[in-house]
Amino acid sequence: MAVSPIIRPAQAARLLGISRATLYRWEASGRLAPRVILGPNTSGWRESDLEAFIATAPRAGREGTEQGSGT
Repeated sequence: MAVSPIIRPAQAARLLGISRATLYRWEASGRLAPRVILGPNTSGWRESDLEAFIATAPRAGREGTEQGSGT
């Protein structure tokens, strides 16, 4: 089994297009997998967990959510 690289919080937030505060809120609510604690001041998320989250997250602009022209 391969070890998944750890993505630090700032990079994870950029990858997901959210703020770090939202990243931590999503983790606390269970929406996002828990981070891995690497040391007293070092943590991050497994790259594989973030990839899985992205793959299953709803996307804006999918059919049925787009606004029509009204004609």
